[in-house]
Amino acid sequence: MITDNLDALQALGLWTSLNLALMLGLALNTFRWRYKEGVAVGLADSVGLERAVRAHGNNTEYVPGILLGLGVLTLLGETAMLIHAAGALLLVARVLHAIGIQQTHAQVPAARAVGNIVCWLLFLGIVLRLLQRSF
Repeated sequence: MITDNLDALQALGLWTSLNLALMLGLALNTFRWRYKEGVAVGLADSVGLERAVRAHGNNTEYVPGILLGLGVLTLLGETAMLIHAAGALLLVARVLHAIGIQQTHAQVPAARAVGNIVCWLLFLGIVLRLLQRSF
């Protein structure tokens, strides 16, 4: 029964809500840039708008899959500690990436690179743990 792993389910709820709040914040940032630049569709050669769109888009590309993986791990009986660790790591990685991708002073800002690498490693760890728990 799902309530047998209530601590892990509550951990999943916490990190899902915080990661979705970040996604909403990035969407609102994109809207802010669109309003500022007077652009409804496209990028209109605005570097700031392009970076805001990519920060939101990249977050949207990774977060749902990772949260789905964490949800399945929760249903498979994973510990609340692991769900907390993975959820926190996801949030930190995505915040680092979002900050880094919007910086214009460096070709590949360190925050962006670290955020991406941590996210990829987390994704890989979830894949491997799901495979392990599935047999």
